Order: sequence, then C-alpha cells, then structure tokens
Amino acid sequence: MKTYRGKIKLFFGLCLAFLVIVTMLYIANSFDLYHRLVTVERFDDLLDNVLELRRYEKNLLFFKDMQSRDKISLYLRKTEETYRELADTIIRLKGRRDYEVFGRDLEKYKSLLMPAMAAAPGEVTREQIDAIRQQARKLVDDATGFSRIERQSSEAILYRLMAILVVFIGFFFLITVLSYRLLVTRILGPLAQMKSATELVMQNNYRPVDLSPQAQDEISDLFRAFNKMAREIDTRCDQLVQSRKMASIGTFTSGIAHELNNPINNISLVAQALIEDEEELDHAERHSLYRDLIEQSRRASGIVKNLLEFSRTTPHRHENVDLEVLVDKTAALIKNELRFHRIRFSKEVRGDLPSLYLEKNSFQQVFINLFLNAVHAIGEKAEKGGEIKVVLSRREDDPWVTIEVIDDGVGIPPDKINEIFDPFFTTKKEGEGTGLGLSVTYNTIRKHDGTIEVQSTPGRGTRFIIRLPVGEPHAAV
Repeated sequence: MKTYRGKIKLFFGLCLAFLVIVTMLYIANSFDLYHRLVTVERFDDLLDNVLELRRYEKNLLFFKDMQSRDKISLYLRKTEETYRELADTIIRLKGRRDYEVFGRDLEKYKSLLMPAMAAAPGEVTREQIDAIRQQARKLVDDATGFSRIERQSSEAILYRLMAILVVFIGFFFLITVLSYRLLVTRILGPLAQMKSATELVMQNNYRPVDLSPQAQDEISDLFRAFNKMAREIDTRCDQLVQSRKMASIGTFTSGIAHELNNPINNISLVAQALIEDEEELDHAERHSLYRDLIEQSRRASGIVKNLLEFSRTTPHRHENVDLEVLVDKTAALIKNELRFHRIRFSKEVRGDLPSLYLEKNSFQQVFINLFLNAVHAIGEKAEKGGEIKVVLSRREDDPWVTIEVIDDGVGIPPDKINEIFDPFFTTKKEGEGTGLGLSVTYNTIRKHDGTIEVQSTPGRGTRFIIRLPVGEPHAAV
C-alpha cells in the first residue's frame, strides 16, 4: 500500500473495524452484566426467603407464636419456587452437585420443621430445635454462597467493561498520535518544502525538490510534477532569452552589416591596389598594405566574434565579469544604431569597481535590452539626437554595485510605469516590439539576487537603476 489514499483507507478501515468490535464487546458485556444483576436480585430473594423462614421459625419455636406457621408455609413455598427458577443458574455457577445439595438440605429442613409446626406448644424438644436451627444455618450458608458467587461474576464483568473502556481510550490516543505524526511528517512537512521551492521559483531559482526515487505516494507525484515543471520553465526561460537575443540581433542587423562593410571594402581596395601596382610598389609600401589587410580582417573578425559571442546559446555558467568591458562590448554591437539616431554614448565609473560573478551572456542581454529601449525612446522625440549614459558605481565597503542606464528620451507615462516589467507589455507600435525585453531583463537580474527600479519623467527621459550583490549570488550556488 504505497499511496496515501490507500493508507488512509486502510487506516480508517481498521479504526472502524476496531470501533465496531469494541462496541459489540461493550454491548454484549453490558447485557451480560444486566442479566447478572437481575440474577443477583433473584439470589437475594432466595436468601431473603430463607432469612424470613428463620425469623418465623424462631417465633414459633421460642415464643410459641402459632400464627407464624402460616408465614413459615408461605416462605417455604417461595423458597422452593425461587430455588427451582434458579436451577440453571445454580448449576452454571456451582454445578449440579451443589444444586442437589441445597435441594436435599431444604427437604431435610422441611422434614424437621413440619413435626414442630404440628406439635402443641411446649411439646418440641431441645434436640429438635437444635437440629432445625442447624439445618436452617446450612440453608442460609448455601443461599449466601450462591449470591456471593453471582456478585463476583458481576464484578468481573464490570472490570471487563472498564478494561474495554481503557483500551478504547488508549487506542484513541494512539490513533491521535499516529494521525498527527502522519499529518506533520508526511504531509505538512513536504508541503512546507513545496512552498519553499515555489518561493524559489518566484525568485527565478528553478532548483528541483529532493525526492527519493522509490517513493510512490501522492506527495512524491506532486514533487515529480513540480520538478518537471521547474525544468520546463527553466528551459522556456532559456529559449525566451535566446529568442530575445535573435530579436535584438534583427534590430541592429543593418548596423552590423554597415559596420562589416567598411573593413571589407578596405580589404577589397588594398587587394586591388596590390594587384594593379604590385611591380611599382617597393618593399616598404607592400609591407604597409599587408598590415592594412591584416588590420581590416581583424576588425571584421572582431565584429563577427562579438556578434557570435552574444548570440551563442551557452549553458548556465557563472564567471567573473568586468562590467566596464561588458558595457563596452555591448555598446559596440549597437554602434551603428547610435550613429544612425545621432545618439551620444558615454560611460562613467565611480569608485573601486570589482568584477562580478554573473552569467555573462544573460547579462549582456540585459544591457542590449536597456540600450535598445533607450535608442527607441530617443528616436521617438521630434528632434534628432540624444544621449545614453551608463554610470557604474560602488561606495566603499558597500556590498552592492549600482548600474544606472540613463537616457533623455520621451520617458514613460506614469500610468504605465508599473507594467513595464510584465511579459508582452510594450508601448511600441504593433509589429515593432514583443514586450519581452524588460521582462527578460527583470528575471535575469532577480536570478542574480539583484534589484531593478525605474525613474522616469515624460518628455525628459528615463533612468534604470540596477543593484547587484558583490560575490556569488544564491542562484549560482
């Protein structure tokens, strides 16, 4: 029985069976006790009848009360009737021999008492009286023994009922403890673990939940589904980042093509000059042209290398990153976009700036998204031109590095500023944007245990403020 559903059914089934058994035992013993108490009353009646016989016997023998003879006859008859009614019970309690002994004692008592009842006052001898009284004491002892044994039997049943009650209370206490243990250790504990894992997902940490491969219950199935979901989300996020990279590349493809065209044209011109004027050129001039060819090829190779490095899909790998170098490389990718929109780009470093432990390609995408948004915001202004400024700063002993991306574009309307990090939200015209850039940016920064906020004034520009912790982020561990 591996599933909690099966265990709970079995558990409550056993509890119900135990409850039914205990209830039946309790009812059966209660009825038995009732019948025993009734029987005790009947034995008490037998004893009372014998005691009444003795009382009227005393009145007859010692006080010569002849009216007691009728009472003696009455109680003799009652004693015989009660004795016969209790025949089965006496045989069950004491056996047939004791039953027959009481009957013989009763008959002997009658045989001794009848002549005394028929005799005139004063004719009963002392020997007769002693024999009658001795036989009467035997009857009293027999009746008392019957009543005592039945009372003991009733007490045993009463103790048994108390034992059943104690066992039921103990079982109920055990069930309560086991239920609490099952609830806390097997259900609430894993649910708390699931809650923590869900909170980590909200922080873009898709770490799977630890799970025993042998576990087959519902909680384990939930954990497996969660782990599958976390892996799927992680994969989708990677695909989202990559698609955003491709979209960014598409945005500045024309600029990159223009950037590559310059060194390619230069290479073509130098090669043509070498072909046409090879015999007229001296050694030094040819050497200079060869150096130009190498320099222009290196320039083209650097542009392609920078583009490939940005677009390449790489596994999540954190490394020490120099923010200044990363900003410069990213700015180089959009250099022609900046030139086309007449946008000045500047960088300022304040304080001692350490290298940060980041996913390099993911964070370059952050800068690409912010820079292209700034280019778009500046391009929407009526007049051409503008400025994008990046400020990298860290105060002494501050555990955080601050990155500010500032532009003097059209700004963000106040009613839209709280929505800009939502997926698929965009202020661009239809077909000009997917609305994923800032959402990817936000998730990447949160994944690095950082924060991002935005300040904007419509018509005057926007400032994005990123704060990143110095050292390894938790998500990287």
